[in-house]
Amino acid sequence: MKRHLLLLLLAAATPAAAANLVGNGSLESSPLPGDTPMMVGVGSTALAPWSVTAGNVEAVGNVVWAAAQGNCSVALNGSTAGTIAQSFATLPGTAYAVSFWLSGDPHTATPIKHVQVRAAGQHQDFQVDTTPAWEWSMGWELKTWTFTANAATTNTICPSTSSTRSTSASAETPKMIGKEIR
Repeated sequence: MKRHLLLLLLAAATPAAAANLVGNGSLESSPLPGDTPMMVGVGSTALAPWSVTAGNVEAVGNVVWAAAQGNCSVALNGSTAGTIAQSFATLPGTAYAVSFWLSGDPHTATPIKHVQVRAAGQHQDFQVDTTPAWEWSMGWELKTWTFTANAATTNTICPSTSSTRSTSASAETPKMIGKEIR
């Protein structure tokens, strides 16, 4: 039985004009995986413009479990610990909020799932308790983190923080809406 942590990333935009700073945030422009998870490895364009930069991940459709939004989620551990990343334009010295929905595979021995979000040389660890989750009601939790851009382009990285599938992290519908904090 696979154990996954699910994540929906949203990076926030100026309150007056929220703009999506990354592409395919909800993974809806990716091929839908159908009734079985679809393994995606380094070099694949299946999640573009998201890229798998280490290991492999699994695209998971609503047939397997309910996404927080849309029809697709990403398990960060496929057969190995995986990492997804995407670069987007930022203004150096500007703070950006990253918000995301977090849940996990409800059929695991280890109910506490962990994920880390990295951007601009900064990172934050997050966790979720999947004890109350079921495939049809995943118990998604909204999490938020702020980072300060240090370059004109920022690479947001979501690595699995587990080396085993039994306690692995999953990214659910990585949707990043860049939000400048003033």
